[in-house]
Formats: sequence, C-alpha cells, structure tokens
Amino acid sequence: MKRIFISIIAAMIVLTGCGATNEKTTTAKESASPVSSPAVTKAPEATASAEAVTTEAASPEPTAKQDAEIPSTLGINATEFQTAFNKASKEFGDYFNISSLKIEEGLVLDSFKYEFSNSLIMNASINKKDSSIREILLIVNPDGTTETISNFVLAMGVLIIATNPTLDVEDRESVLVEFGLNDPDSDISNLKVSAIRNNIKYTFRTDTGAGIWLIASDANEVQ
Repeated sequence: MKRIFISIIAAMIVLTGCGATNEKTTTAKESASPVSSPAVTKAPEATASAEAVTTEAASPEPTAKQDAEIPSTLGINATEFQTAFNKASKEFGDYFNISSLKIEEGLVLDSFKYEFSNSLIMNASINKKDSSIREILLIVNPDGTTETISNFVLAMGVLIIATNPTLDVEDRESVLVEFGLNDPDSDISNLKVSAIRNNIKYTFRTDTGAGIWLIASDANEVQ
C-alpha cells in the first residue's frame, strides 16, 4: 500500500508541475488559479436524507457552554463549506459532491459526518457560538486497492482548495510535498506531520488500524 500511495502522490506532483519546499511550516502566496489532476476513478456519492444543510438534535442537552469563547475556527460555516467543497471538486472533474449535510447537536460542539463511500468519510466539529467549523477530518480505511487511495488523494486536494481557495497550484501541491509523501523512501506508517497555509493547519496522520487522516484546523487554536 505504501508504494501505491507514494506513486499516486508522485504522479499528481509531476502532472501539476509542483515544486518541493524544504520548510516544515511555511506560509504561502495568495493567488487564485485552477489546479489540474490526473484522472481517477470517481468515488460513489453518499446517500443523504435531505437536500440542504439541516440540524438534528441527537438528544436534549445542556446549553451552558454555548456562550464560551471560540477556541478555534476555520472561518466558514457548514453551508459555506459545502458550497466551497463542491466548487473545488469541479476543478478535479466533479469526482466528489456533498449533496447535503445534517448537523448533529452536541453538548460542547455540534458536528456533521459525510460518507463519500464505505471507505472514505469526512467528519467536522462545529462551534456552537457562531456555527463556524472548528476542524475537519478526512479519513480513509485502505482496502488494498489503488482506487481507494486515489480517491483519498483527490479528496485531500479538494479539501485543501475548499479551505484555502487563494492558494495557487504550486502551493496547494506543496502541502503534500511538505508531508514528505513524494519521497519513495519515506516511512508513512504511524506518521504525523503538519503544514500551515494562511493560518490553516493541515495535519497528515497514519495509524495502523485507524486508517489515514487529513485534518484541517485553525493554526492559531487556543489550547
């Protein structure tokens, strides 16, 4: 699986003309230009029970913490993210589309979960005070197929564009390079690396038994 993953990353970088960076944490230029990507198998769309972002209470819960200060935010709400993600997906050929989001209410944070396929899932936590998204997790459970890894790599690119639309092609792809994923000799088992672009922190994690993750969060999160 490691070789397949590295090969797909390398192919994306070569085909988009990406240049590597030697810094582990850098800030990027702001320029809106489209990004291209190699063709991959289209991921199956998830079925959803609503046509728009809806809110559903899991159970009656206290709201005492709703007025707490916001420790971190990506600066967009669920509806805005859905629009940004679907727009970013068009740059890759519309391989992914979020048809609807159902907001689940929690005690401290609200959340949503979206399944693109059985192996590719997106989770997000939402601040109660202003409904802004606090963190987004893209998770894949590898099944040994190139298709699954290809779809995850593509979804990584879409998530980066959706949360950082002003990055140019080189900066978008340099995030993956900064993770070290273009190096065929890199060890991606139990890996945790981060890159920051425009105050958005992208963390790439692998965990035996827990899959592969890409996390988008606030680089200035208050601990």
